Amino acid sequence: MRSPAALALMLVALAARGQGPPAESPVARVAHLPVRSSQEPAVRQALREATASHDASVAEWLRIARVGATSGHEAERAKLINDLFLQAGLESRILPDGNVEAIIKGRGTGMPAILSAHLDELHAPATDAAVRVENGIVMGPGVLDDASGLATLTRAAALLMKAGWKPEREVRLVATVNEEVGLLGAKSYLAAHPRLAAFVTIDGILGGVDYGATGIRWTRFTFNGRGGHTLLADRTPSPSFAAGRAIASISSLSDETDAPINVGQMSAGIATNAIPTEASFTVDVRSDDPDELSKLSADIARVVRAAGDRESVTLKTESLQDLPAGQLPGHGDSPLVRGAIAILESLDVAPSAAPRGSADHNVAILAGIPAMAVGSTLGRHAHSPEETADVKLLEKGVRQAILLTVLLGEGLPERAAVSE
Repeated sequence: MRSPAALALMLVALAARGQGPPAESPVARVAHLPVRSSQEPAVRQALREATASHDASVAEWLRIARVGATSGHEAERAKLINDLFLQAGLESRILPDGNVEAIIKGRGTGMPAILSAHLDELHAPATDAAVRVENGIVMGPGVLDDASGLATLTRAAALLMKAGWKPEREVRLVATVNEEVGLLGAKSYLAAHPRLAAFVTIDGILGGVDYGATGIRWTRFTFNGRGGHTLLADRTPSPSFAAGRAIASISSLSDETDAPINVGQMSAGIATNAIPTEASFTVDVRSDDPDELSKLSADIARVVRAAGDRESVTLKTESLQDLPAGQLPGHGDSPLVRGAIAILESLDVAPSAAPRGSADHNVAILAGIPAMAVGSTLGRHAHSPEETADVKLLEKGVRQAILLTVLLGEGLPERAAVSE
């Protein structure tokens, strides 16, 4: 089967010889949409516009990325997203918890479906210049995670509304707060709206289809001692030495497993010449296997206790988050996941589907709602101040979001349930 690019070249050649119609967008010549729709002309128009208005999509992406939105401080970005939804003609509002909700009303009844992206980022841009384009790459804090997801969400909605598309099932577009600090916005939204047909979040790398929930445990360990002067270090228990020994042991555990283990935060001391009274650090451990997650957590707790005992300091353990690993039986062969794979294949993007995930969809999976996470473009260095993301591929990300919206609104069975 010829690729869309090859067909485009062939039709251009035929048109030049007067043997065929003028060349059109590759989307217009797809024999069948990868998702069912009763309004193919509107969907195709939106897809064509996604290609024709790529520069506008990139401009909106940059605009979003330049509004700082660290966790707990998303209000300005939430207002921008809400304004973009309103400008597109959607019914939209900022909810009391800070989430943004826009609604594409359905023609029928039944449970609504969600397409989401998250508002917050770990590093806010200090100036507009911190987010920039160089050689086809967008660079800066949060440009990939998740400004690119927000841009594809808003652009897809605007293009479908412009084309006059109306879903059978109501589709809600939700921009969530506090994803980076424990999926808190998604938890809040699902607590208020537990009856959903499906939940899809745009947060990741284009081509990925994550349809499971990776178990996540965050723990803070705090060592305490009486403190003192450096000159007495050989006789005074040191919380810092205990923390150092514990982190070294955790590093050794990390070398023995493929499961991600990270020490993300460290804190100790008030002066160079003083033994601190307190030293603390956080550990993030993840696994798709509940048994492995439990074992790793127990091993980490063991080596931390041993480090405290070695230094004769007290230990306080605080659980910051405990999300279990979860799967929905048969979900890998569900209409939702199969539809996402078909959409990627139609865009000439190789799909990579796996029963894992560490994004807002985890909350839905654990609630028994068919859910998955997808990406919007390719990039690197997520969660660093110098994230990067591919400019050109955002076009496919927008087209994917258009087709996912159609899948949620028209292409799923009423319950969208996974097989037993």
